[in-house]
Amino acid sequence: MLDRPGGIRSEVRDFNGDGRPDILGMMAQAREGLYLFLNQGQGRFQMETVLEVPPAWGLAGFEVVDFNKDGHLDLVVANGDNGDLALPMKNYHGVRIYLNDGKNHFTEAFFYPLHGAYKAVARDFDGDGDLDLAAIAFYPDFEQERPESFVYLENQGGMRFEAFTCAESNAGRWLVMDVGDLDGDGDDDLVLGSFVRGPTTVPVPPALRDRWRSEGAALLLLENLRR
Repeated sequence: MLDRPGGIRSEVRDFNGDGRPDILGMMAQAREGLYLFLNQGQGRFQMETVLEVPPAWGLAGFEVVDFNKDGHLDLVVANGDNGDLALPMKNYHGVRIYLNDGKNHFTEAFFYPLHGAYKAVARDFDGDGDLDLAAIAFYPDFEQERPESFVYLENQGGMRFEAFTCAESNAGRWLVMDVGDLDGDGDDDLVLGSFVRGPTTVPVPPALRDRWRSEGAALLLLENLRR
């Protein structure tokens, strides 16, 4: 379907409402981008370019969700893979929301700068009826007093968000994250997975690395206390 290196994620959804499953794919090497394959039936697909960016953009993941509840599928995208071209830190790494105009033309509507952003999920974590964001960064600026390796973005409406983090997020180097109602109380919790022996293209202070190895967490459960 696309002879290009770096395919790291795909999702199957009906993007044009014709009842046939389409495919959205992310390529994260060389010419990075998001590509939509519209199902024409009988095993045929028509490719449309959603987004193309330079290699240093560091595409890392995406989620498909109707963020503004207009009936069209939007995109939440994390870009922060800094494993190849590290320093200096890149101010264009972060979490973005791309809104769908109904014709699968996507426009950036929100950007939160986050060094080394690796994954973002959209859920109504606070139960107020709109979607919030949770994001992890595998390549944050570890030399800051409190690196933003995890951030919760509470939706304030009108594409405005208030950012929060927690001290426990320094307990590891977060490579993966998933969401679910882990305690069965009706709201979404988060679990973060750490890989502290990851690439060293972004400097990690020796004291922090030693603390990870001696007392760091392989998994961190963030319980939602809304209920």
